[in-house]
Amino acid sequence: FGRLAERLATVAARLGGSELGAELREIVVELRREVEAHALGTTADLLAAVGRAREEREELRLALAQQAALAAERELELRLELEQLQEQLAQKVAEESRPELQADVQAQIDEASCSRATD
Repeated sequence: FGRLAERLATVAARLGGSELGAELREIVVELRREVEAHALGTTADLLAAVGRAREEREELRLALAQQAALAAERELELRLELEQLQEQLAQKVAEESRPELQADVQAQIDEASCSRATD
């Protein structure tokens, strides 16, 4: 549009002081206003889009930070649960192996007693 306005201004200048030349100059002025308004509108639209993009980026950054905090909290909970389960398993294994240990100890005592009795 800017180029068209310039070409139109050149034609209007050639027509000089005629009515057609004056009318073309008025059209050139209006066309230039429209070009400027469009450029300003485009700039304003661009600035608004950049502003929205910044807001969205900040929202995403906050959401990511929140998710990272939740993930860290969940990881800690799972580690604690794992430790508890490992302790419970160790206790259960110890409890289940006690009768066997006691039986082995008792067998050794009985064997020792038999050995003494036969000596």
